[in-house]
Amino acid sequence: MSSITVEGLRYISRNEDWPFGPDRPYEYGHIGNAKTMATAPFLEYFRSGPPRGGRGRRPKTS
Repeated sequence: MSSITVEGLRYISRNEDWPFGPDRPYEYGHIGNAKTMATAPFLEYFRSGPPRGGRGRRPKTS
């Protein structure tokens, strides 16, 4: 995945294995009104293959 929309990220962040947020391995940071995530764990999560797909589409399988 070379890019993702805001809606796509919100969709993926609902998964139980999402590592960011309260009571998760990586807390969100804050800069002004924006939430931030640690870069290395974020990239590793996507390299390891989170669930793919979206509304109306089944996840891709290898």
